[in-house]
Amino acid sequence: MKPELKFGRKVIAWEDYIDPVKGDYIKFQPDGGHWVLGDDGRIMPHQRVEIDLDADPMNGDDVEVSNNAVSYIPQHYRYIGQRNDGLHTVEQNGIESIFRYVRFPQQSKRDRIKEAIRSWQESSTVPFDDLADQIEKIYTEE
Repeated sequence: MKPELKFGRKVIAWEDYIDPVKGDYIKFQPDGGHWVLGDDGRIMPHQRVEIDLDADPMNGDDVEVSNNAVSYIPQHYRYIGQRNDGLHTVEQNGIESIFRYVRFPQQSKRDRIKEAIRSWQESSTVPFDDLADQIEKIYTEE
């Protein structure tokens, strides 16, 4: 499940004419865009917002877990929080576990290729060669 925009979520926000800003999501206001508390302390509306997937997850998010940051368990766990010692507490089927590393679930290569094709079909401005380059890049990643 993709993480949702909610109060306090770490996001990246931008306008077409302004560089991206990292900050905390406040709320959506239909006539004013997405309100974000930037890391610089300013509260501003932005038309474009996406979740900062490099930020730590929030309580209740679905996550993948690992103890070595190389191989992640493909099952999804529910994130509970980070302990004082830096380890992360997660829950699955009512059983709590502790892991060193957590991350938002990653899309499979197949899903990423399907998404690239879908976005190409929806946009008449992306050259076919660019689509082939995107797919090749996804396919050859380890």
